[in-house]
Amino acid sequence: MLTENNIPVLALIIEPLIALGMTILAIFTYQKYREREKDATLYLSIGIVFYSFSVWASSVGKWIQFYSSVNFEEESYSDLTISFAYCFAAVTSVFVFAFVNEIFLDGKKPLLLFYGILNGITIGMILTNTGLDPDTYDIIFPFVLYHAVLSLVPNGMLIYFGFKEASAQEEKIPKAGFTLIGFFGVFSIMVFILFAIDVQWMSYSPAYYAAWITAGFATLCGYIGYIMPNWFKRLIRA
Repeated sequence: MLTENNIPVLALIIEPLIALGMTILAIFTYQKYREREKDATLYLSIGIVFYSFSVWASSVGKWIQFYSSVNFEEESYSDLTISFAYCFAAVTSVFVFAFVNEIFLDGKKPLLLFYGILNGITIGMILTNTGLDPDTYDIIFPFVLYHAVLSLVPNGMLIYFGFKEASAQEEKIPKAGFTLIGFFGVFSIMVFILFAIDVQWMSYSPAYYAAWITAGFATLCGYIGYIMPNWFKRLIRA
């Protein structure tokens, strides 16, 4: 595979495609919010927006690194922007928690505030330890791990409540919708697992590409499961 400055060409392709797909889904979700004016729809829309920001940030760093005349062992633009990517991902977790809190926990504000503060710690610690140093990722890794553990909370809730509600439904459409919401959580957790495998195995292993594809599936499941577009309803009824 063609690689320049430690960045493979395929990475330059897959990340913008995933980010673009997420951006489009965020727009569709926001349009549904304008129609429904439900807080949960707005939270999901904003969550997807920040998820797309995360992927865009990671992608921009890789593009700069790929074409940079400075060797990645001296200055790592990809490590710099991955720091911002994790900060955006932390904000995503807060809005996913807000989404779960709204549809399953009756919008308990103290819980949302507490979870937001915990993720604020993630953002603060990452931003104060980032830079162009090639060892940046190693430096922020403990905070990335902290972020991953925090993300288990909303994603675990999605799995629990999604599949629980699905099993309680008798009609096909709500059963399918809640099932997809459950898979939203499953795929989101799988993203972290796959990235962990990539780090342990080697950079840009098959697990890396699988992680981004899984992130796309997670977002799509969340969108279809909650928004329930007409084409999906017709598919289920068929």
